[in-house]
Amino acid sequence: MVVRWSEPEEPNGQVKGYRIYYTMDPSLPVGQWQVHNVQDSLLTTIGSLTPSETYTIRVLAFTSVGDGPFSDPIQVKVMQDVPTQPTKFQVGAVSDTSIELTWEPDGDKSIVSYNLRYREGKLDSPVSRTFPPSSSYVVEGLKANTEYYFSLAAVSKKGVGAFTNEIHQTTAQAKPSAPLKKLSAAAPAPPPCW
Repeated sequence: MVVRWSEPEEPNGQVKGYRIYYTMDPSLPVGQWQVHNVQDSLLTTIGSLTPSETYTIRVLAFTSVGDGPFSDPIQVKVMQDVPTQPTKFQVGAVSDTSIELTWEPDGDKSIVSYNLRYREGKLDSPVSRTFPPSSSYVVEGLKANTEYYFSLAAVSKKGVGAFTNEIHQTTAQAKPSAPLKKLSAAAPAPPPCW
């Protein structure tokens, strides 16, 4: 969130900087609010805020003598952003034709789907799959004993979030096929007698 303010009408000395106090619970004493210090600027960006929550913000100027009075409080609702990157993205069960992928959902109720990209080997073009919110997905129809690379992103109405770093896994060795159906056997011919 970007916060802007103007210089005090009466600075009472040289302003050294500004303190931006913010909280989701304005009933707390201001000393318990989060604080962000800024020097030589009349705007700042505050990150790591909770989407869809309302924050109360107050600003004060400070000089070498001390802090000035607080501004009047303002309330700002943080807009929803694209989802964060899925965490703990890893491989689960592996067979000769499938690989299970698991991750830890962040509990963001705005997620409408996940986008999985995977490819065979390092140089192949990626295939994309989209599926409903979940904490695991099984990629099927893979080749046996082949290395695959996977990356995952969460999707909301605001867009696609950041993809995870690629992870890779080799499918299991295929089981041997059944023997040929036409089998024949013959007794060895007796050795010739002279």
